[in-house]
Amino acid sequence: MFASRPRIIFQAAALVLLSGVTSGRLDAQTTGDVDQEFAALKVQFATDADSSFGTDASAWRITGAYLTKRFLKDSLSTGIKNSGIAVSVSIPPTSFTAPYTEVTTEAIDPIPCNADRGCNSDCDFWDVGCHLAKLDCERLKAMEKGACELKKAAQQSISHKKLLTLFLYDIDTGASDTVHISANGQARILGLTFADDLSQAQLATSIQVAALISAKARVKFESAVKVALVACTLNPGCFVDQDFFIKDQTVKVDHPDLRFPITISAPTVADDHIKMDLTFEKTTITLRFDRSPVARLLESDARNLTTLLLCPIPVTAVSAVEEFFPNDMMKKDQDLPAISKSQEIASIHAPVLGHKYKLTPVTNDKAWGVTAQPETE
Repeated sequence: MFASRPRIIFQAAALVLLSGVTSGRLDAQTTGDVDQEFAALKVQFATDADSSFGTDASAWRITGAYLTKRFLKDSLSTGIKNSGIAVSVSIPPTSFTAPYTEVTTEAIDPIPCNADRGCNSDCDFWDVGCHLAKLDCERLKAMEKGACELKKAAQQSISHKKLLTLFLYDIDTGASDTVHISANGQARILGLTFADDLSQAQLATSIQVAALISAKARVKFESAVKVALVACTLNPGCFVDQDFFIKDQTVKVDHPDLRFPITISAPTVADDHIKMDLTFEKTTITLRFDRSPVARLLESDARNLTTLLLCPIPVTAVSAVEEFFPNDMMKKDQDLPAISKSQEIASIHAPVLGHKYKLTPVTNDKAWGVTAQPETE
């Protein structure tokens, strides 16, 4: 939509429009007739503009152009979907900060232990069979409740309990909280969809990454776990924290349809700037590791054999579980933190037909636009 104050422009437009409508009746009209037709045209145009773009769009103070948010949503979504944008990234061996990780068991919701077994409590005093059946029913109910409470206590004893802490060190220098990573990856934009009011969006991507990780890992079991390991193996070596040397461990990320939700704040206008905040909400990706962890450890460094012989149960147990559950064991869900970024759109100065104009972005609840105001020398 375009708007300008000079009356001559509107009258010229009105004359063109009216010439098509009246089919040659313009010569017979007086100046007053043209003014009346033009006034009616302006009223109808202002009504349509207010409905589509908001009341400030038809204020006619300065020249402006507006696009509805729905039109922007449809145009951006369609354009990006068909854009075929793809990015390839290669990261040479680089040191990254990797703080320690605590491994805990999953939280288990307490199971309800209700007395579901219904026992007949309405026995005639002379009905011996009924009274005996009631006593047996109450006995079974008490046994079932006791078994349920025992199971509940056992579940809660392992619910959300810390098992171990994993510390990572530089494999060469021993510097703490450091790993070496090299990687190659590809990402392709599948689409970007917006809400009608442009307050939210969702970025759909296809991501494939293969990385090689090298680090020294120290596994520090909790005291209760160490006691259990020593009791099982009769080997005091399990009291010692275990060090593993990992060389070029493969980690893959493969998400053919990964969705990133985006929150877009309402734009604010100040000092000829439009400012808005973009927030990529927290997203979870799945890291997948190599299979056969024991073989990989022995291949990485001969020192791992000493650790394995010192207390073999943890690594052996991981290997056995991984063989039985190959699709679930050697992977880890990793949360990507939310990322916020502020974006400003400023006014610009542009020459048009020998004149200088100041183009200023504007916005309201229905539309985005730009106003053009001539600048004085």
